[in-house]
Amino acid sequence: ETETVELFRMKGRQVFDVRGRYDVTGPDGERIGSLEKVFGISLVRSTWRIYGANDELVGTAQERSMPVALLRRAIDLVPYGEFIPILFQFTIRVDGHEVGELRRPVGFRDRYILELEGDPDRRLDRRVAIALAIALDALQSR
Repeated sequence: ETETVELFRMKGRQVFDVRGRYDVTGPDGERIGSLEKVFGISLVRSTWRIYGANDELVGTAQERSMPVALLRRAIDLVPYGEFIPILFQFTIRVDGHEVGELRRPVGFRDRYILELEGDPDRRLDRRVAIALAIALDALQSR
C-alpha cells in the first residue's frame, strides 16, 4: 500500500524479436539502460546483455550451470514438466568480472535473490538489475 514511488519502466523495442531488446526507463521516460537476450547462445544456455543509458555494454547475465540449463530445457519436453521445480541461477558479470548472481531457490513460490556484492562502485544501475530479475521471471521459459 505504501509502495507508491515508481522506480522504472521496462518496454520491449519490438512486438516480436528473437533477440528481445527491452529498454529500462526512469519514471520521467529517460533511458537508464536496456536488456537484450542473446539468441544463439541462449538456445543452450540463457544469456542476456546488460546495457547502460548510452547503449554501452555494461555486463552480462548467464545461466551458471550448463548441465542445469540443459536439464531445464529437457524437462520442458516432459508432460507436466512445468510442475517440476528446477534451480534457476544466473551469474552477473561487469567488465568480465563476476559481480553477483540472481537465483531462484527451489520452492513452491516464486522467490528471487539478487546479490551484487562484487559491484560496490555500482557500475550496474540497481534499477536495471531489478529489471533483469523481472525480465528473467517473466520472459524466461521456466
